[in-house]
Amino acid sequence: MPTDITVACDAIPTPDEPIASDDCDDNVLLNFEEVQQAGDCSYNYVLIRVWTATDACGNQTQATQTITVEDTTSPILIGVPSDETVDCDFVPGPPAADLVIATDNSDANVAVVFAEIINPGTCLH
Repeated sequence: MPTDITVACDAIPTPDEPIASDDCDDNVLLNFEEVQQAGDCSYNYVLIRVWTATDACGNQTQATQTITVEDTTSPILIGVPSDETVDCDFVPGPPAADLVIATDNSDANVAVVFAEIINPGTCLH
């Protein structure tokens, strides 16, 4: 019997290929179905795998595996400028939008949003 598991969205195992046997039938028909149930986002969902063995007389046995798929890894930002200390009149602008990118193990289209927070300091002009 396959065991129920929880995996990351980039670690879904390939389905097992079980062997079915029967006391009277040497050619047991083995059928496999996989159904994805929607979750709270496209990378969090439940995958139901069902194997059905049927003998020549129509007797059946099923084995079910539930795979809970979770995206638990945060995206990685690339190209973010490092912190720096500058003179009041030489604060650099934000980097060009195409210089800061994000990669993710599940989502190929991660949105990168720029926000700037200014904490008033003691600059004197």
